[in-house]
Amino acid sequence: MATEYFDAPEVEEIARKLINTIHSHLAEAKIKYLFRTGEWSTQKRETWGKAQRITGQQAFLTRLDFVITIHRDVWNQLTNEERIALLDHELSHCCRGDDDSNGNPTWYIQGHDVEDFIGVIRRHGLWRPALKKLHKAVQEHEQLTLFERADFLPTGTEGFMQ
Repeated sequence: MATEYFDAPEVEEIARKLINTIHSHLAEAKIKYLFRTGEWSTQKRETWGKAQRITGQQAFLTRLDFVITIHRDVWNQLTNEERIALLDHELSHCCRGDDDSNGNPTWYIQGHDVEDFIGVIRRHGLWRPALKKLHKAVQEHEQLTLFERADFLPTGTEGFMQ
């Protein structure tokens, strides 16, 4: 099946809610939301979504800061809560830097907080500080109610209200 791209208004609707509540740092960002069809994998793993910073000629032509692309086949199989989590994940990659000399916002893509292998963790435990933070975040998540989870803030704040 050939790869095709489509506008994703239902993704944008959820994204607007997330930006208004927990990703307010993206309020000024110009973001396009797309669905993608067809096979999509990275390093032999199915890709569910991807956030990309638009730069150079493409930024000039489109006036966009980011594009978030979601695998439509995956999206259609997710629950609403999983869809929100996927979009929260992709928006967490999108970050605002310092304003430039003209007072315009700058934007960048942030990497994941944690990268490791399950086998390494099984053999060596939570051997890195980032893994210990992940473990603590999981414990905190398990103790929260749904309403308390809404108080969390975007990446860069350690996930808590400041």
